[in-house]
Amino acid sequence: MDLAVLCDFDGTIAEIDTAVVVFNKFINGNWRIFNEQLDRGEITLEQCMREQFSMIKAPKSVIVDAIDLNVAFRPGFEELVDYCKDAQIPFEIVSAGLDFVINYLLEVRQLSGTKVHAARTRYTDDGLEMDSLELHDRKSIDFKEDLVKHYKDKGYSVLYIGDGMSDKGAVTSADYVFVIKGARLADFCKTVGITHQEICDFHEVTASIKLMI
Repeated sequence: MDLAVLCDFDGTIAEIDTAVVVFNKFINGNWRIFNEQLDRGEITLEQCMREQFSMIKAPKSVIVDAIDLNVAFRPGFEELVDYCKDAQIPFEIVSAGLDFVINYLLEVRQLSGTKVHAARTRYTDDGLEMDSLELHDRKSIDFKEDLVKHYKDKGYSVLYIGDGMSDKGAVTSADYVFVIKGARLADFCKTVGITHQEICDFHEVTASIKLMI
């Protein structure tokens, strides 16, 4: 079986939501209203990100300096990445978070070779802006689901790991779904009937993959 592994970052790889940390520290305003609109289906994931990112005025250097280098990664992540590399299984992080924060935290752990699928951010006079992630299929709900569908179109079975409501589209389309135990995404999967496995760490994912291939 040809398998591809896609994984959310905030709350999944990182045990905290680093984007929320940045928003709370550097945004003066109600950024949570856009999450609420996203949950109600009033805006898309990309629109939510664009609105929230635009509220950030602090330079990237200031934000990065404020990030705790010791942000905990969920146990077993490095081992999963290494296993996928050795087994030639495509592995990508797919995130609605801040690209430069994710890349920074990967770099300090010597994991900068890990592929990251996230919107690129840049600064303008109006604040932080993001470049749109081009979809392979315009019918996709969002870029996370689109990446799942893209791998499936290439003949892969897709294993997706996530924790939040921004992962709804992805888990709806994935072949195998792993959800952080107790996360909101677990409740969503139960409500709509998506078969999934709740996990505490990535060792459980690696063990499951070994049984699949």
